[in-house]
Amino acid sequence: MRRKQHGKLFAPECLTEDYEHGFRLHSAGYRQIFVPIHFGAMGPVATREYFSRRWRAAIRQRSRWVAGIALQGWQHHGWGRSFVQAYWFWRDRKGLVGNLISPFTNFLSLYWIASVITGAGLWYPEGHAPWWLPDLCSISICISAMQAAIRSHLSARIYGWRFAVAAPLRIFFGNLINCAATAQAIHQFVTARIQGRRLKWRKTEHVYDGSVVRVPNRPRIGEVLVRLRYISTTDLEDALRNKPHGQRIGEYLVQNKKIKEVDLVKALASQSTFRVDVRAIDLNEPYVPPAEIRSAESPLPEPAPHPNAQV
Repeated sequence: MRRKQHGKLFAPECLTEDYEHGFRLHSAGYRQIFVPIHFGAMGPVATREYFSRRWRAAIRQRSRWVAGIALQGWQHHGWGRSFVQAYWFWRDRKGLVGNLISPFTNFLSLYWIASVITGAGLWYPEGHAPWWLPDLCSISICISAMQAAIRSHLSARIYGWRFAVAAPLRIFFGNLINCAATAQAIHQFVTARIQGRRLKWRKTEHVYDGSVVRVPNRPRIGEVLVRLRYISTTDLEDALRNKPHGQRIGEYLVQNKKIKEVDLVKALASQSTFRVDVRAIDLNEPYVPPAEIRSAESPLPEPAPHPNAQV
């Protein structure tokens, strides 16, 4: 595969490299299968990352997926070499239309349900509706209810019923995000094609569950940042008090320009080598970073005096 790609493992212009790799593996003749992984009593392995909770961030994430899978995939691979490939490509790309009309269809579904509950002919005057319309609406509602039930059941297996109960309600909100993201992706793709440039990678934020099991004697990232003199204890306390629930402290500090991304990377590398109690460290003692993050290409700056150090 790498020989065919001239030694490149990833296509620089690709927005969804996992999708691209899947297609390449299939084209090379490899078989693929989804395998649920279980670790004994620990249960199944699942993604614990939260999807972006802010409207703009969620649309930004979704628009990259739509542009990479539906539009770039169409541009690079066409419709395949067989009917089976064309079918699966169609499944990936039908959202270009389906996502745009899904909020309207949600409204129609609620409208029809209200008509049935109230017994009023809200859509057509009584006796004037097409004979096939009530049956078609009933079938559509049954399919939607079955999909919502399956989604709730699968969510409950991993995240519990408290999370799963709200799954049907999140469908409506998710369809609004998909609609806006698809419109944005189409606009970005068409604009890039007209201007003759590549699609830009749109960085998205990641939020993880805060209930992470701590390694014994391993300092938190905030303590490491203070130890490295990247922030003061006051900055750390303010960040812990003001950051949104569920957002990691490092991401919050970078987002608010308290530290640089390279500083966070160095702190994370340093954290992985720490096995000491930070509370017992003398803040007046100059800090020597671990060898893993010392290099001639990116030397660390001379450490500044700690704000709490005694002169």
